[in-house]
Amino acid sequence: MVWIMLLACRPDAVTCGEGTVLDGTTCVPVATDTEPTDSDTGTAPEPEPLLRDDFDDIDLEVWEHGDWALGITQLDPAQVSAGDGVMSIEVRKDGSQWLGGELLSQETFGHSEWSARIAGPEDTGTVCAFFMYGAVVLEDTWVSNELDFEILDGRVMMTSFSQWRLEDGWPGDGPTHETTTWEAPEGFLVSDWHTYTFRYAPDAVSFFVDGELATTLEAAVPLGEMHVRFNHWTTDTWPAVGGPPDSDQRCRVDWIEGSPL
Repeated sequence: MVWIMLLACRPDAVTCGEGTVLDGTTCVPVATDTEPTDSDTGTAPEPEPLLRDDFDDIDLEVWEHGDWALGITQLDPAQVSAGDGVMSIEVRKDGSQWLGGELLSQETFGHSEWSARIAGPEDTGTVCAFFMYGAVVLEDTWVSNELDFEILDGRVMMTSFSQWRLEDGWPGDGPTHETTTWEAPEGFLVSDWHTYTFRYAPDAVSFFVDGELATTLEAAVPLGEMHVRFNHWTTDTWPAVGGPPDSDQRCRVDWIEGSPL
């Protein structure tokens, strides 16, 4: 015990600080191959995307097809395709029947932000939509929550629904849906590639086109989790659409990405 105490008190004894080791009589840094972490640099880590798809194919572990009627359109999985990094939904006439398509996410998502790069139809007569939708049973009644980009010829409609029952707008104690039409600026073609973004927050839904705020809707904010969806269809009862189209039309999607708020 006496020998140990004497050694520790020797004038030439060397004590190395944190992150160094003794090499002979000199302290040297500990070698490491690790990159600086977010805590080292003081920056917040980037959140992992909720979903990212560049559409090299249709991943049926991520998406499922719609196969119901919408307007005068029968949704048909065969109208949805992907190749060369682009997903396409075609509206076309097959005999007397109009065909279109829909993809919806397998998962549902709550408050979040979603962006997709989309090229809409070349001509009037169809609805190319990027949206979230969820239906729940409330007081023994099916009600829907929804927020939409609906891309028409030269116009983009942005809509938010909260606990909305189609028959009578129940529950009727306030606005259950809110819609605005964004008039495209001069030179803007919906058939060109544009990035559409919606931000689903607890108290508002905000819509952006190419990074610029288009509108914020607050009167009827959806509740709960919803599926993320794309569809393309036609109708002859909605004057704003002007359907059905005079020829086959395509709605194309380059990519989609969702992030938590």
